[in-house]
Amino acid sequence: LAAAAKAFANARKLAEKAGNDLVLATALGNGAEIALETGQLAEGEAALKRALEINRTLGVRTTRADNLNNLGLVRHLRGDPDGAREYLNEALKLAHALGADVTVLSQSLAKQEDGLRLGADAYYATSDEQTFKELRSAFDLIINTVSADLDLDAYPGHSKVHGTIVYVGLPENARTC
Repeated sequence: LAAAAKAFANARKLAEKAGNDLVLATALGNGAEIALETGQLAEGEAALKRALEINRTLGVRTTRADNLNNLGLVRHLRGDPDGAREYLNEALKLAHALGADVTVLSQSLAKQEDGLRLGADAYYATSDEQTFKELRSAFDLIINTVSADLDLDAYPGHSKVHGTIVYVGLPENARTC
């Protein structure tokens, strides 16, 4: 990881010198992931925020989604669920703007209005047993941001064959697959 961190730092310096903001944002994002992997949350967060701002200015949406996801993870690791939720809400809006069919799963319907307002196409309560029956093999991608204890074995059956499940925040006592 040290060699990768050095390579991304050099790429960042070269991009800054050349005035290439797209390469700079990529180097910052990649360097931030190394920083997060090595426990340097403050450094990783600062780089991600800078990369996100550059990507917003350039209008690069796909990399912005990655930045938002990672910033949500940083906030979660810092014990800031509200901050994590803010970044993840922005990611939800962005996914919708990119044309994704976005479904929100939550324990209850309490936040349904917010989810739909932010761009979700559908909203389901996981406390309703019918939800899991209805949504079996329904998703290409599941991004699970839950930090409460839950049974992770309930989720793999909801992705399509060759689908992907990403766990952004796992609780300490998660029951894993």
